Amino acid sequence: MKRLEKKHLEKIGLVSLVIMALLLIIIFLVRPTIIGYTTYKQLVDSSYSIEDYGKDINELEVDLIDYKANLSACNLFNEMISEELDSFSNDFSECRDELEMLRIDFSLSQDELNDKIDDLKNDLVEKDDEVNELESDYSKLAENLANNLCCKKKVDNPDINSYIVENNNIVCVENEGLEIEC
Repeated sequence: MKRLEKKHLEKIGLVSLVIMALLLIIIFLVRPTIIGYTTYKQLVDSSYSIEDYGKDINELEVDLIDYKANLSACNLFNEMISEELDSFSNDFSECRDELEMLRIDFSLSQDELNDKIDDLKNDLVEKDDEVNELESDYSKLAENLANNLCCKKKVDNPDINSYIVENNNIVCVENEGLEIEC
């Protein structure tokens, strides 16, 4: 009994498979026929002649060839533009990288320049202090020397009461310049 059922099920499966294969074949064969018939029926109903329809088909085929040629030319042009765009993109990236490096170098140079300016300002302050100290020392030296020199000369000329410095020389004078202390 089980054998009969098994054979019966195998026959049903085989019949189902054959029926499905026939349906697929019918669909693939009948479908274009139905579409062709429907198109023919519309052509007859529209009072459009088969010759005109054929001419239109030929014109459409020629137009299709033209459009394919135009599409091919456009594709070539797009490829060229794309290559140029890639080249410009690479050049732009290189320029952007170089600009960034120059900005970094400029920033470092500016920092170095600011450091040098600060150093020079410090040196200038030190030199100003040295100059002031030297001027003070020079004035004290001139005053001490003038007091010694002019006080000795005052013995000979009692009207001498001051001094001036001319061409790095002390000149004892009367009533002008810096006073002497004897």
